[in-house]
Amino acid sequence: MKMYYLIIFLLFAANSVYSNDRIYPYKLEIGEFYQSSELISNAHGDSASVTFQIKSDFAEADEMISVMKSGVKTESQSITLQNRRILNKKLIDGHLFMLTSSDFQFSLVIMNSNLEFNIYPIFDLREGIPSQFNAEILGKIDEDLLFVFAGKLYRFNLGLNSLSKIESESEFTQSFILSPNVQNIEIVGVVKERNNADAIYITGTELLESRNKFVSFDENLVLNNKHHLYFISSERNSNQTFIQSIALESFATLSAFWVNTSMRLLNFDFDDENLQMSYVTNQSDKYEFVISTINANNNLTEVSRIELPSYMLFPRALLKSLDSYVVLFANGIVMIDSFGKIISVASFNIKFPENEELQIYDYGNHFIISSNSLSVAFNIKENNLWLFNRVVEGVKEYLVAFLFIFTLIIFVQLYRHQRRLFREMIDLPGIGFMIFIDNKGRLVLYNALARDALGITKAIPKRKYFEFYFKNESYKEISSLLNSSFESRSNLTERINIEIGADSREWMCKTIILRNIAGRFRGVFFTGVDITEQLQRKRISNWAQIAHDMQTNLSTIKLNAEQIECDDFPDMVKKKTRILHQVKLLIHRVRDIVTVGRSDKVDYSKHDINVICNEVLSEFDDTMFPNVTIENHAASIMFYCDKAKIIRAIRNAIENSIKATDNRNGLIQINAIRNNANIEISIKDNGKGMTPETLAKMMIPYFTTGRKTGGSGIGTMIMQHVVELHGGKLEINSEIGVGTECKFIFPIIPPKTSIKFHDRSE
Repeated sequence: MKMYYLIIFLLFAANSVYSNDRIYPYKLEIGEFYQSSELISNAHGDSASVTFQIKSDFAEADEMISVMKSGVKTESQSITLQNRRILNKKLIDGHLFMLTSSDFQFSLVIMNSNLEFNIYPIFDLREGIPSQFNAEILGKIDEDLLFVFAGKLYRFNLGLNSLSKIESESEFTQSFILSPNVQNIEIVGVVKERNNADAIYITGTELLESRNKFVSFDENLVLNNKHHLYFISSERNSNQTFIQSIALESFATLSAFWVNTSMRLLNFDFDDENLQMSYVTNQSDKYEFVISTINANNNLTEVSRIELPSYMLFPRALLKSLDSYVVLFANGIVMIDSFGKIISVASFNIKFPENEELQIYDYGNHFIISSNSLSVAFNIKENNLWLFNRVVEGVKEYLVAFLFIFTLIIFVQLYRHQRRLFREMIDLPGIGFMIFIDNKGRLVLYNALARDALGITKAIPKRKYFEFYFKNESYKEISSLLNSSFESRSNLTERINIEIGADSREWMCKTIILRNIAGRFRGVFFTGVDITEQLQRKRISNWAQIAHDMQTNLSTIKLNAEQIECDDFPDMVKKKTRILHQVKLLIHRVRDIVTVGRSDKVDYSKHDINVICNEVLSEFDDTMFPNVTIENHAASIMFYCDKAKIIRAIRNAIENSIKATDNRNGLIQINAIRNNANIEISIKDNGKGMTPETLAKMMIPYFTTGRKTGGSGIGTMIMQHVVELHGGKLEINSEIGVGTECKFIFPIIPPKTSIKFHDRSE
């Protein structure tokens, strides 16, 4: 065994020597984490920079702003913008410009590095402003700050404190400031129409007559140098980007071409004549980094192409850090110099949010990658032995082969060790009934459970033909299964019912044919596991689903029976009494079942949520709940779902709301809206509400606040299960004395592309 440990040590040492991150000139080490924070900086390769840290306080719904020195976390002074929500921000000339909303007021806030700030009120949000609006700072031209608000473009003069609106018949989808300004054009406004868009050129507050129409998808970008304008567009989550070149003098389209990458993996650099384009592409199941140039004649020339390490998975973003590129993967980072050579590779497990834009700030000896909710610093250090490690990497295959020979020497010892281990493992508790029959049909190995079941004692001879031990009639079916597997030389699986006295047990039995390295038959390995209790739980679970769905119907029958007026007919009174008694018994019986039956099959088809909600409401008898009003305000939205399961989830939510009204005048409102790619279904009541402690326990299986009234917690479990099956999310918000809101969030189109949809729709 000492030799075995020596080989393991040598393998580990060899792996450390030529670890992939040691064969490059630089190594990266993870530095500071800034949780729930976004960093905004003007760092450009030196430490003399201004860095603002914006940290969200989710509990207070406020955002705290502090200034970092040299991009390093310090005990610096901080400030909180009380009751003011930051909509958009941009660092310009060392000042943090922020568009904010507070108390029905839309304002511009400008803050310096000493955290001193001025507030410039711009709009009263109560005066005809839509409730949903976009706000984005474009940048600064001279003394004018340009920003977009509710699809309109504005210039705010900082010196005169005056606001000018750039009048346009159409709302701008996006706007871009040209740098440098060419042909008297300062701004390009984009008006999108399906898969194309108009480019409207602007100077000052006036729209120029010249304009271009270009191909437009979900994501767009406008860039320029002195002579050309470039429109870059890509569909969301697509691996292709379309680039169109426009001559600024004539506004004529010069060229258009596709690049096999997404916009998040694409970077551009300009000089006076040429556009340099770097990107990450997937070629033949491997990722490559490519640098190309587009010259003044719009000819595309590839400068360099390198293959990225194969163990790096799912590229997230391509970022430009001063004179190098940073490719962020799901499991690490690859740094590449301006000539297209890899200079560092680092593996880590940091999960940046998928839907947030990433920025990189270079401080010379370290850089920071920042998103809206997470920022991480990476320290750059020289790798002094990188050249030596690269040489070792070159001879790695020979070293591995040498170590493999040593490993073969101890193979027999390892085999014996594993055999002893196997003999110990088969007697572990819960492992089931196990036996091994050799190629001559002899029983040569069995565990304690098999020994006791077959009644094998010291007085019984060993290594007999296996049928000798299966004399008990209860195990004849096992003997028959072994015979079939032994004769056919094939693996078999069968569920067998075993009668042991008055007890009937279900066993899941399996035979495995064992062969040696040459493929010759060695014997049959048999396992039997008692699944009786598991099957019983499944049956009870299925009955629980049916029973829970019956409760509302039984209650309706009970109420209608109670309202039958038959006092003048004694026979009818007796029948009515019997009906009520039987219904009451049924209600109590279904409430006794506390296990939820769950089906993982989802039958997707296209449905209208408004129609579904109306169908749910039709199941409720108004006379049962005279003090409760249920209103359906759901919009007409089509989405893919399993209608039966959605109805079940909504019905349970409404039943919970009815119980929460506590026999007082209650109002239950059903709403449904579309939020990007999701549909949000809300069931809101004005009931008694829940304490934070109760709300925190709502997702615990079988938790209920109505145990005294027959509650079992099954309803909430059903809602959770339906949400999980549809790849959605369940949110429950509640406040004592105000009420409870149950919100279902489902994808309009399910995320699993392998699902086969049905064409039926309502």
